[in-house]
Amino acid sequence: MLRDDISFELDSSIISWRTAALINDGKRILLQRKINDASLAPIGGRVKVGETFEKALRREIKEEINLNLKIDRLLFVIENFAVIDSKRYQEISFIYNIIIDNKEFKYYQDMFVIDGIEFVWVKISDLYSNKISLKPEILNTLTNLFPNDIVHLINNDS
Repeated sequence: MLRDDISFELDSSIISWRTAALINDGKRILLQRKINDASLAPIGGRVKVGETFEKALRREIKEEINLNLKIDRLLFVIENFAVIDSKRYQEISFIYNIIIDNKEFKYYQDMFVIDGIEFVWVKISDLYSNKISLKPEILNTLTNLFPNDIVHLINNDS
Protein backbone atom coordinates (compact mmCIF):
# COMPACT_ATOMS: atom_id res chain seq x y z
CA MET A 1 0.00 0.00 0.00
CA LEU A 2 1.33 3.41 -0.96
CA ARG A 3 1.70 5.72 2.01
CA ASP A 4 0.82 9.22 0.94
CA ASP A 5 0.47 10.96 4.31
CA ILE A 6 2.01 14.40 4.44
CA SER A 7 4.68 13.30 6.88
CA PHE A 8 8.33 13.19 5.95
CA GLU A 9 11.81 13.25 7.43
CA LEU A 10 14.02 16.25 6.79
CA ASP A 11 17.50 16.08 8.31
CA SER A 12 16.78 14.97 11.89
CA SER A 13 13.18 16.23 11.96
CA ILE A 14 9.78 14.79 11.13
CA ILE A 15 7.45 17.26 9.42
CA SER A 16 3.73 16.52 9.21
CA TRP A 17 0.23 17.88 8.67
CA ARG A 18 -2.54 16.70 11.00
CA THR A 19 -6.26 17.33 11.22
CA ALA A 20 -8.46 16.66 14.25
CA ALA A 21 -11.83 17.41 15.78
CA LEU A 22 -13.39 18.31 19.07
CA ILE A 23 -16.48 16.13 18.64
CA ASN A 24 -19.05 17.33 21.14
CA ASP A 25 -22.65 16.86 22.14
CA GLY A 26 -22.91 20.18 23.97
CA LYS A 27 -21.88 18.73 27.35
CA ARG A 28 -19.03 16.36 26.53
CA ILE A 29 -16.16 16.00 24.06
CA LEU A 30 -15.08 12.70 22.52
CA LEU A 31 -11.28 12.30 22.74
CA GLN A 32 -8.83 9.49 22.00
CA ARG A 33 -5.65 7.95 23.39
CA LYS A 34 -3.54 4.88 23.04
CA ILE A 35 -4.45 2.36 25.71
CA ASN A 36 -2.48 3.08 28.92
CA ASP A 37 -1.58 6.61 27.77
CA ALA A 38 -2.45 9.30 30.31
CA SER A 39 -3.10 12.13 27.85
CA LEU A 40 -6.12 12.45 25.59
CA ALA A 41 -6.16 14.10 22.17
CA PRO A 42 -8.72 15.31 19.66
CA ILE A 43 -9.69 12.56 17.20
CA GLY A 44 -8.01 12.79 13.81
CA GLY A 45 -4.95 11.88 11.84
CA ARG A 46 -2.59 12.74 9.02
CA VAL A 47 -3.54 14.66 5.90
CA LYS A 48 -2.75 12.83 2.65
CA VAL A 49 -1.24 14.41 -0.45
CA GLY A 50 -4.03 16.06 -2.46
CA GLU A 51 -6.48 16.27 0.47
CA THR A 52 -7.76 19.37 2.18
CA PHE A 53 -7.66 19.34 5.99
CA GLU A 54 -11.47 19.00 6.04
CA LYS A 55 -11.53 16.08 3.59
CA ALA A 56 -8.81 14.34 5.61
CA LEU A 57 -10.80 14.85 8.80
CA ARG A 58 -13.93 13.32 7.28
CA ARG A 59 -11.86 10.31 6.10
CA GLU A 60 -10.12 9.86 9.47
CA ILE A 61 -13.37 10.05 11.48
CA LYS A 62 -15.05 7.59 9.10
CA GLU A 63 -12.07 5.19 9.40
CA GLU A 64 -11.75 5.46 13.18
CA ILE A 65 -15.33 5.58 14.46
CA ASN A 66 -17.47 5.09 11.33
CA LEU A 67 -19.17 8.47 11.62
CA ASN A 68 -20.14 10.64 8.68
CA LEU A 69 -19.77 14.10 10.08
CA LYS A 70 -20.70 17.66 9.41
CA ILE A 71 -17.91 20.05 10.29
CA ASP A 72 -19.16 23.10 12.16
CA ARG A 73 -16.05 25.31 11.88
CA LEU A 74 -12.29 25.58 12.27
CA LEU A 75 -11.28 26.37 15.87
CA PHE A 76 -7.48 26.22 16.02
CA VAL A 77 -4.38 26.20 13.86
CA ILE A 78 -1.55 24.77 15.96
CA GLU A 79 2.16 24.77 15.22
CA ASN A 80 3.35 21.85 17.32
CA PHE A 81 7.05 21.31 18.16
CA ALA A 82 8.22 18.27 20.12
CA VAL A 83 11.19 15.96 20.66
CA ILE A 84 10.34 12.26 20.89
CA ASP A 85 13.06 9.59 21.08
CA SER A 86 15.72 12.14 20.02
CA LYS A 87 13.77 13.12 16.90
CA ARG A 88 12.45 16.62 16.43
CA TYR A 89 8.86 16.90 15.25
CA GLN A 90 7.19 19.88 13.65
CA GLU A 91 3.51 19.50 12.94
CA ILE A 92 0.81 21.79 11.62
CA SER A 93 -2.61 20.87 13.02
CA PHE A 94 -6.06 22.16 12.16
CA ILE A 95 -8.63 21.42 14.88
CA TYR A 96 -12.31 21.67 13.99
CA ASN A 97 -15.54 21.72 15.97
CA ILE A 98 -18.06 18.97 15.26
CA ILE A 99 -21.42 18.91 16.99
CA ILE A 100 -23.22 15.57 16.96
CA ASP A 101 -26.63 14.35 17.95
CA ASN A 102 -26.68 11.16 20.03
CA LYS A 103 -29.25 9.63 17.64
CA GLU A 104 -26.67 9.51 14.84
CA PHE A 105 -23.82 8.00 16.84
CA LYS A 106 -23.76 4.35 17.91
CA TYR A 107 -20.81 4.71 20.33
CA TYR A 108 -22.41 6.79 23.01
CA GLN A 109 -21.15 4.94 26.10
CA ASP A 110 -18.57 6.78 28.24
CA MET A 111 -15.63 4.79 26.88
CA PHE A 112 -15.06 2.32 24.04
CA VAL A 113 -12.04 0.75 22.32
CA ILE A 114 -11.54 0.27 18.58
CA ASP A 115 -8.34 -1.23 17.14
CA GLY A 116 -6.26 -0.52 20.26
CA ILE A 117 -7.39 3.11 20.56
CA GLU A 118 -9.46 4.14 23.56
CA PHE A 119 -12.20 6.71 22.92
CA VAL A 120 -13.45 8.60 25.97
CA TRP A 121 -16.31 11.05 26.45
CA VAL A 122 -15.09 13.81 28.79
CA LYS A 123 -17.23 16.50 30.40
CA ILE A 124 -16.32 19.90 28.99
CA SER A 125 -16.24 21.29 32.55
CA ASP A 126 -13.56 18.70 33.48
CA LEU A 127 -11.33 20.02 30.69
CA TYR A 128 -11.42 23.52 32.13
CA SER A 129 -10.67 22.29 35.67
CA ASN A 130 -7.38 20.59 34.64
CA LYS A 131 -8.70 17.15 35.63
CA ILE A 132 -7.82 15.91 32.14
CA SER A 133 -4.46 16.11 30.37
CA LEU A 134 -4.71 17.00 26.68
CA LYS A 135 -2.26 16.77 23.81
CA PRO A 136 -1.02 19.00 22.37
CA GLU A 137 -0.33 20.42 25.82
CA ILE A 138 -1.17 24.00 24.86
CA LEU A 139 -4.85 22.98 24.83
CA ASN A 140 -4.61 22.61 28.63
CA THR A 141 -3.93 26.34 28.98
CA LEU A 142 -7.05 27.51 27.18
CA THR A 143 -10.04 28.99 28.96
CA ASN A 144 -12.25 28.57 25.89
CA LEU A 145 -12.08 25.49 23.68
CA PHE A 146 -14.76 26.92 21.40
CA PRO A 147 -13.60 30.44 20.44
CA ASN A 148 -15.69 32.60 18.10
CA ASP A 149 -12.71 33.23 15.83
CA ILE A 150 -9.94 30.93 14.61
CA VAL A 151 -7.07 30.91 17.10
CA HIS A 152 -3.43 30.35 16.09
CA LEU A 153 -1.39 28.56 18.79
CA ILE A 154 2.25 27.55 19.10
CA ASN A 155 2.91 24.48 21.22
CA ASN A 156 6.52 23.79 22.16
CA ASP A 157 7.03 20.49 24.01
CA SER A 158 10.70 20.24 23.01
